[in-house]
Amino acid sequence: MSRLTVGMLLILGMTTPVTAGRVQGQDSRLSQGRGSPEFVFQEGLQLLNQNRFQEAEQAFREVVRFDGVDHEAWNNLGRALQGQGDSQAAIEAYERALELRPRYAEVFNNLGVAYRALGRLEEAMAAYERAIALQPGLGAAHYNMGLILSRQGQLPEALSRFQQAIAVSPRFVPAHYALAETLLRLNRPEEALAPLQRTLDLDPEFEAAYGAIGATLMRLGRTREALVFLEQAVERTGDDARVSYYRGFARLETGDAEGALPLLEQAIALDPELGDAFRSLGEAYLALGQERDALEMLLRAIELYQTQSPVPSRELARAYFAVGNVYATRDFKFPEAIQAFQNALNADPSFGLAHARMGDLLAQRQQYERANLSYQAALALDPNSAEIYNGLGELLFAMGYLERAVAAWRRAIAIDPGYGEALSNLGDALGRGRRVP
Repeated sequence: MSRLTVGMLLILGMTTPVTAGRVQGQDSRLSQGRGSPEFVFQEGLQLLNQNRFQEAEQAFREVVRFDGVDHEAWNNLGRALQGQGDSQAAIEAYERALELRPRYAEVFNNLGVAYRALGRLEEAMAAYERAIALQPGLGAAHYNMGLILSRQGQLPEALSRFQQAIAVSPRFVPAHYALAETLLRLNRPEEALAPLQRTLDLDPEFEAAYGAIGATLMRLGRTREALVFLEQAVERTGDDARVSYYRGFARLETGDAEGALPLLEQAIALDPELGDAFRSLGEAYLALGQERDALEMLLRAIELYQTQSPVPSRELARAYFAVGNVYATRDFKFPEAIQAFQNALNADPSFGLAHARMGDLLAQRQQYERANLSYQAALALDPNSAEIYNGLGELLFAMGYLERAVAAWRRAIAIDPGYGEALSNLGDALGRGRRVP
């Protein structure tokens, strides 16, 4: 068995770098007679697995001083240097390993990690491709390529790489988690649940997965299930900005805006750049009738979203949508509200609720034909929204189309049998006791 099979630290990418430098003031293990070069090599591997990178560097430097053609020792010396954040020195060690063994796939992968740490992404990708050409079953190289593609916003390509990593290394935990994260960024939360659960099946101590499952369940509207995972995430990670955000978001979604406030404020205190927390805090303030505070938080969320690359279009659209609701509520600033809803559609043309909300405002101004066009556009984008069908029913009732209004409300109730507003509207209309809005 190759000595390299004991630990593969850098295959998974960078750890948190520490100050580079060798441990001084210690005599050589070999000169002390503490063991053979093989003993010192194995000791170095143990030190690497314990993240004791300076001591590992010393061990592998002793091995290569004794045997300068030991390619595995040069590779592991590179890993120890990379662990200390000295990427350039790590590259030199990897290049020496490749001089001794030119078809060493694992070293090409590790060389890619070092290039990536220096921002030399094209060279990193070339190194990963070379590693895969030499060893197609090296899942870590596929995974590392996926990380770069994801960073560059090439999400479908990143997704393919993570899938290939899993195909060749089915128990490679980081690839399952990265696959799920990419699916979430592609707005495919239903598909993200399986790789997240697989992450925990393989490694129940993978703490980030608990919060991610909770967040995904929130996006799917499964709030009660989400809260179970979010509470587990709190127990495991303590003060975590995104977990605090999702717990607050869950409270907000269940109608507890007051209970959401401290959790969302905590999320912002932990991460002042977390746009989602500002957006949800704005939505909570709006639900509590505090429009001025709501507008301040929402505008901050928009500012943060616009600095991200790529811009999170759905989240930005939600923030603009909430701004529109603030303007529609506060002194009824009609032009500002319409512009905010249009901004939501500019950010995400598939955001059907923005069309519906414009329809509401146009109907309030008795611009019924324009309102109807807005509702039809909303339904074309989101044909299974009970809220949109309910609003359309109110518009049709106002226009005097009772039968069509009733049909719209029935459709809303078919989608969501517990939708109280649609049930009330339908009952009032059938009883002919409902006022025209």
